[in-house]
Amino acid sequence: MRIADLNQVGQQFSDEPYELFLKYCDRCDPIIPELERQTIWQSAQKSFKQPALPLKYLENCVKSYFWRQIKNEKSNSVNSDNLETQSEKKPTIAQLLLEIAETATYFHTPDRKAYADVFIDGIRKTYQVRQNTFKQWLQYELYNRHQKTATSEALNQVLRIIEAKANFEGEQREIYLRVAEYDNKIYLDLGSEDWKALVD
Repeated sequence: MRIADLNQVGQQFSDEPYELFLKYCDRCDPIIPELERQTIWQSAQKSFKQPALPLKYLENCVKSYFWRQIKNEKSNSVNSDNLETQSEKKPTIAQLLLEIAETATYFHTPDRKAYADVFIDGIRKTYQVRQNTFKQWLQYELYNRHQKTATSEALNQVLRIIEAKANFEGEQREIYLRVAEYDNKIYLDLGSEDWKALVD
């Protein structure tokens, strides 16, 4: 194939044909060894004095090549868009917090204060939803599970949802401090770290 033919169909090459041939040999897998290169080149010089492809076929080959390039670019662009769409579907921090919050049980007092029963290391602990301890539990679980932290805005948004859930879906209970009477029994909170109580 003549360099002039490539130039004529809009493909500019400054290399000599032999240099192009060597570059082709280098791109092969495995790379064509030197002795085989010489054999191929010498055979081509003897057998093919004229271009192997007529000019019109060469032009069609070039068009086909660039058309494939365009299709590949479009395909890569679509894949990129799909990746962006998938990333957009990733759960928000608020959604992750709500997922964590589903592991607790919620109830409310007669004055409509929201509380949560949370199991930590097998111990049921009761927290008021707006207390710092409950917020810290949510933040801890978020980081422990997803290595993320929540902004005050996201946390407050979730707390409002939890309060509504406690008030409209949770049962109503009484809250006692240290001493409680329930089901004809007296309960005394020992104030220990394991949240144990005496029952009489």
